Amino acid sequence: MGHILLAARAKVNLTLDILGRRPDGYHEIESLMQSVDLADTVRISHGGPGIEILSDSPDVPADSTNLAAKAALALATSCGARLGARIQIRKRIPVAAGLAGGSADAAATLLGLNELWGLGLTTGQLVEIGARVGADVPFCLTGGTAVARGKGELIEQLPPLEGVWFVIVVPRIKVSTADVYRQFDDLPTTRRSSTARATDSIWAGDIEGLAKALGNSLEAVTARRNPEIARIKEILLARGALGSVMSGSGPAVVGLVRSRDSALRICKEISSSQIAGAFATGARVFVCSTATAGVRVEERECAGRGEELAWWVR
Repeated sequence: MGHILLAARAKVNLTLDILGRRPDGYHEIESLMQSVDLADTVRISHGGPGIEILSDSPDVPADSTNLAAKAALALATSCGARLGARIQIRKRIPVAAGLAGGSADAAATLLGLNELWGLGLTTGQLVEIGARVGADVPFCLTGGTAVARGKGELIEQLPPLEGVWFVIVVPRIKVSTADVYRQFDDLPTTRRSSTARATDSIWAGDIEGLAKALGNSLEAVTARRNPEIARIKEILLARGALGSVMSGSGPAVVGLVRSRDSALRICKEISSSQIAGAFATGARVFVCSTATAGVRVEERECAGRGEELAWWVR
């Protein structure tokens, strides 16, 4: 096989309950996660010695700090493989937005290299390797609708979430996940139960109940320094979203709606100059449907066929 092309899908946290800090430095979480059709494209091909990272985005590191590079190295180390790879990433998922863009690329890398290198590992084995790369990688490998527990590596699949669309608003502000968790640790201890209520609603097919259960333990921390978060939620709800919540450590904010038409209408209204002016930093707006998998193979090509695609740039 010459190369493999994969769609690496974003995730949204419909709930995120922080249960405490673990001895290993991570936090114990319980989170309802959902894959959406907003995706990066990852092209993986055989390369020379080592791992080469290329991207069309200047915000994507091209060194060993890139999660896709970490995933490739972790996979090679785990299997004793002494093979190289060229990993090309076309970014569409906003970077550092709480949508697991880097983790999605890492998951696609694990799945793609497993096939390209002929390793034959199971999804469970890849999840185990992915957990060492990043907390969101296990979910991005399995995708769909699921509850993540532990530090994110324990995945319980749920029935597919159907009949809903998302409007995702990403203000152009920088949020450090590490800083948000540190600030959260300084707050008085609180316990939320958003995930349990949201999960019950999914099993019951109760979309209104799900909308009411949306919640994120980190939202208050991020919103305290970034008032755009609360403003975006107000705008989404005022324009018909059933519920709204910040995803991950932010700054992406998700609005849950019933139909594609409603999502497109809200997106158009938020994107208008009058409303966008409410955000001093500006914002990007996406309309997304749910997806039943975190990674999808788009193309497989035998060696010697095809040319480099023009949008792959260093």
